[in-house]
Amino acid sequence: MTILKTLNSLKDFLNEIIKKQNIKLQKEDTEDEFVYPYVEICYFPHKNFTPFGFSSPAILISFDGDSDGANENALDIRLICSTYGGGYYENTAIPDNKGYIDLINLMERLKIALVDRWTFGSGTLEKPINMGMYDTELAWPYWYGYMNFTMQIPATEYAINRDFEKQKEMEDFLHGI
Repeated sequence: MTILKTLNSLKDFLNEIIKKQNIKLQKEDTEDEFVYPYVEICYFPHKNFTPFGFSSPAILISFDGDSDGANENALDIRLICSTYGGGYYENTAIPDNKGYIDLINLMERLKIALVDRWTFGSGTLEKPINMGMYDTELAWPYWYGYMNFTMQIPATEYAINRDFEKQKEMEDFLHGI
């Protein structure tokens, strides 16, 4: 349950920081309507996914993996960010890059906020934070990027040790009968 609690804490923080910093981005299929990005714990669909009906702007909080050792538990997280920028350069049929610029600004603002806070629930953020663009599968007017990082959460070794202690107590009890 620690993984999900950490992801929920991260979701609450992202919603809070978006509202606090008034981060509003162009709503899809509009030119002058701006909305807060939708934030949800989810994973990016498969590579043949087409974005029709997909809410943008958005920030998806994705669990990528977990490495649970004896004394530490590393949780790999990916934030998938999307923006919409379906305009054209003035007096041309050439797509503009407004959504691309919005995506870079969104990810950088999130990165700064994450580093400034660095603790989420029982998890602590570790550097580096890596950022990149999804540029080979989805195209204009949607722009997609990612940020990935690791968070340290409590190791489950302690719970396992308690289970062994209970098992030993039960064995001692049974031997005493």
